[in-house]
Amino acid sequence: MGHLLADGCNLAAAILSAGASYYWYGASTVKPPPEVLLGLMGWGTRAEPTKPNVSVDTRPLVQFVNHSSTANKTAAIWSAFAALAWAVSGIAAFFN
Repeated sequence: MGHLLADGCNLAAAILSAGASYYWYGASTVKPPPEVLLGLMGWGTRAEPTKPNVSVDTRPLVQFVNHSSTANKTAAIWSAFAALAWAVSGIAAFFN
């Protein structure tokens, strides 16, 4: 019975690890919006810090950071469950 539990946990850990790698890959391929690199008007149009009334639209950057952090959080959760499954597998194999 202990070997069955250990093998089941090993299988679960392998599946969770594959899911985690899928989400880590997705998190690593999040692309920043072009406005972050170019500004809204193209090259050379960055706001000058000496002008007091210049405003910069940060919504694209905030959306990018939120999407990136959500993808990283999802991947980390999958990785944590994979590690937990490996730990349970090791404990089950130890006590068998």
